Amino acid sequence: MKCLDTDWESVLHWLGVWSQLTVPSRRHFLNLSSANLVGVPEEGYGTDLPRVLESGLATRLTTGAIRPAPDAQRFWRLVRHLAEFPLFDQKPTARGLEEYLQKYYASEELFTIRGGWTETGWDSEEWTQAFLRAKQPRRWEADRLTSQERQGHDHRIWRWDRAHLPAQPKTWFPDPETFTAAKALVRAAVDSGSPLPLSALPGLLPADLRPRTAGALKACLRYLLLYAALRKDSLDVVVGLCPVALYQRNRPPAVPPVPRPADGLLRPASLMEDMTRLLAMAAAGECRLKQSSHYADLYQRDADRLLEQLVALPPWIECRHAAPKRLQQALETVLECGFASQSSKGKEGRFLLPTAVGRQWLARSPAGRLHELLREFRKDDGQGDDRDSRARLLSRKLTLRTRMGDDFDARPWLDSIWREAAGEAAFCLDEFLEHHARVSHPLISPAIPEEDRPGQCFRYDRDDCRLRTQNVEEITRELLALFFWERLVPLGCVETLADEADHTLFRLSSAGRCFVGMAPELEYGQPVQDARIVVQPNFEIVFLNPNLAAEIDFTPFAERCGHGVGTLFRLTRPQTWRAAEEGMTVETVLAMLVRHVSSPVPANVEAELRAWFASCRTLVTRRAILLEAGDEETALRVQKLLGPESALLGKALVEWRGAKLDPKLRRKLAGQGIFIRG
Repeated sequence: MKCLDTDWESVLHWLGVWSQLTVPSRRHFLNLSSANLVGVPEEGYGTDLPRVLESGLATRLTTGAIRPAPDAQRFWRLVRHLAEFPLFDQKPTARGLEEYLQKYYASEELFTIRGGWTETGWDSEEWTQAFLRAKQPRRWEADRLTSQERQGHDHRIWRWDRAHLPAQPKTWFPDPETFTAAKALVRAAVDSGSPLPLSALPGLLPADLRPRTAGALKACLRYLLLYAALRKDSLDVVVGLCPVALYQRNRPPAVPPVPRPADGLLRPASLMEDMTRLLAMAAAGECRLKQSSHYADLYQRDADRLLEQLVALPPWIECRHAAPKRLQQALETVLECGFASQSSKGKEGRFLLPTAVGRQWLARSPAGRLHELLREFRKDDGQGDDRDSRARLLSRKLTLRTRMGDDFDARPWLDSIWREAAGEAAFCLDEFLEHHARVSHPLISPAIPEEDRPGQCFRYDRDDCRLRTQNVEEITRELLALFFWERLVPLGCVETLADEADHTLFRLSSAGRCFVGMAPELEYGQPVQDARIVVQPNFEIVFLNPNLAAEIDFTPFAERCGHGVGTLFRLTRPQTWRAAEEGMTVETVLAMLVRHVSSPVPANVEAELRAWFASCRTLVTRRAILLEAGDEETALRVQKLLGPESALLGKALVEWRGAKLDPKLRRKLAGQGIFIRG
């Protein structure tokens, strides 16, 4: 038990002095700001200084400073350790409780108690009730002892000279009185429903059992029946039941979130906008990927250029979605959705290029692009082995599986929760998550059939765990928060706002109602600006305001020379020829220009474009075999024998329009005395 395996008789003795000190004196004695055992000024004890010195709790150094006495230093260290984990002064979390256990217990001790996946809930009241029902202490603790404890203190299996001796298992209940006293302490903690002062434990036992207080307390701590902690404000040393069990017993009933009127809520679909800019830049061949990276990583220069073009987000969203993180998410999503692929251009390196599906997606309106993106995420039913090659509904950081280990389809469950925010009123996000974590978690939600309920939780950065009553609410709240910030917010499915207290308010947007199946279509648009575009006689295309749709249309046939506003494109003959090579025609180019420009295309520009396209020719290549006959007579004989599939290219050269001469033709020529070599 590490530091908890201490002399609790001595601790109880010093607690008698501790209880007489004021809170400032206790804090001065612990000296939490210092990592070492050093003296402190005597002035910090105030009127408690005589009591501290006379009791032997502290001693005066030659320098005049006051330091814990040698006999009290173990008590000083124990209380400082307990101060690190205010278990009973805050809402317990799985991470906080796990850190407490890892600090104070050996891993084998924890494993024998928690027992993997099949043990009774060690963090529930059922654990203590099972102990209170036990009749024989040795039988109850037999399966909860470590292998070393089963062999006794001498570790006979490690000593060849003692290997023949019978094992003498260690017990934390050396006599029936200790077992009875431990039961009495646990029963008092259960009846109290709140932490008990450690100094009051002897008074809770009958007079004949009080000498067993220290041994009973140590046994209760060893088997996680009781937990020791230091209260944050009063600095009282207390013991109580598992903080999770106490919190769930004493908390008030669940309160539905209060609807709030809100104006000025924002709903930027940042992921769709970022993907659009990324694909538009990829279509221009400006997204180079690092050759040495196993993943799709952009060169820093190209990444910086994209970061400058990202849509600005409000502060309460920007703090969770920094620009580099947004760009990486957009890059992963375009690849998962099949909108782009990695392509190698020989010595030029790897590039990100839009696929045919990606070009079709770019050609849609903003609302159409967002609707298609929502459909990509809704395809994830949690089934199949290709989940890494498509957009995932749930974040990889936390996923659920059924009790049998099968994939879990979270769509109906998530829809049932977020549909409650589809009205005109807004809700505080913390209140909404807290309420639904209690009343809509996967173990009780009516939206999930009983046979499909998840039973396992998989985290990206922690060990897997089994869903139980004691942890399901915390896991549900974490999962819903991840879904909100990593799916609903980037997809523009919620309208958000931060109030004066920095609480996030939200409600479902039109895209959100479409995402959860409440509406077949969605509305999405941005404020209409004067997005005028001018094509100048010098072949430059000037943007007076940002216009992403026009940038996407102009990229295939115009050479980019800027971003944002100003001269963004220039019509050049090489770029026009590349567009013609891709199958574009002059009529298509002129139609795109007319669609976006605010004035007619200059006559000289239109004439030059038509001339450039007219100068293009498409040549067809094919394979053929050339036969060198040597003279005109032989060439005519060969052409006659090969038939219409051959042609005479010169006086002594015959072309065979085929990939090869098959053996039958070779024999036909050989029958006329004409032999083929090579």
